[in-house]
Amino acid sequence: MTINFKGLQKLYGDTIDLLLAQDGLTTQCSLVYGVSDKEICPNCIFDSLSNKSSNKYKEDGPIPFDTGVICPYCYGLGFAGKENIVSNISLAVLWDSKTWINFNSDIKNIDDYIQTICSASLKSKIESANYILIKDKKFERQGSANYSGLGDNKYLITTWRVTI
Repeated sequence: MTINFKGLQKLYGDTIDLLLAQDGLTTQCSLVYGVSDKEICPNCIFDSLSNKSSNKYKEDGPIPFDTGVICPYCYGLGFAGKENIVSNISLAVLWDSKTWINFNSDIKNIDDYIQTICSASLKSKIESANYILIKDKKFERQGSANYSGLGDNKYLITTWRVTI
């Protein structure tokens, strides 16, 4: 029996591409890069001890939000700036560690981690981000984004650790 590797590779790529399509099984995520010419956020109360947002709405701020939710104006940074600090992308998010591709065996508390899958074309965006926001939770990248695929490395697998 002969296996048609090119056909298998195409089937695998087509399947992952469907998963990553805008109407596939992706989750809207925000990559946060930072700000320039920063000033204290006009929308939330700044916590000077932690040097970031307290994520509590400041009376008369431009975008009201509930306590405990990340400030939608500064994304929890506590600062606003002139540059766009966020890049919104769609990623396949693996919440359950049993479904992971395991690149990092040093993970202690698996519940604090997720993995994402995306196109390899997003590598520079993923690796230059300070952190990622998914469903009001902040995650920091753990190590490099790793190429994946069925012999063609068309995708990236990235491990993230929750910080909020």
